[in-house]
Amino acid sequence: MLPEALTFSDVAALAETRQYSFQLLNDGSLFQLYYRYDKDGTTLTNAMLAYYEGSSEEDMQESGASDAGDGEDQRSVRWLRIDFTASDPRCTLHNDCHLHIGGLRKARIALDGVPNPKQFVDLVMAWCYPELYAEHCLLGHSKSLYRQPRRQEWVHEESFPFVDDVLFKQMIHLRVPRR
Repeated sequence: MLPEALTFSDVAALAETRQYSFQLLNDGSLFQLYYRYDKDGTTLTNAMLAYYEGSSEEDMQESGASDAGDGEDQRSVRWLRIDFTASDPRCTLHNDCHLHIGGLRKARIALDGVPNPKQFVDLVMAWCYPELYAEHCLLGHSKSLYRQPRRQEWVHEESFPFVDDVLFKQMIHLRVPRR
């Protein structure tokens, strides 16, 4: 388990121990993508999808972290994580699929499905790198249309089946697109 107030040093330690699925080259941010299936390999039983903000050398120099005594950067980083456990009892405050966001320690935002890897990466890029996302994915000055609508269809082409629970009719939640 990682601390709530995750620092760039914590992210660097994850990178050093190779506790990630892939790393962004521009800033060292880490993605962890973990899916577990039943013995038949047909039903998703657990998932953990996480993003941990990294820091480029330029960020470190701008913050003065490279001048710190031990060279470690103790600034808090942005992070988000989606947890899914099929065996968790359905509960309004701790749904079986939920989103954690750094800085909101006890908040669990209910999700009505588990994102596939493409959906999760697309979400992180849109939320955490909006300028890059707009430049590469959106069209025109207003940025209200996708540059390649078929790409978005591809992002959402495979989804994990999820039970439509009464909770989603009663509580605010985030919708995971499914075809």
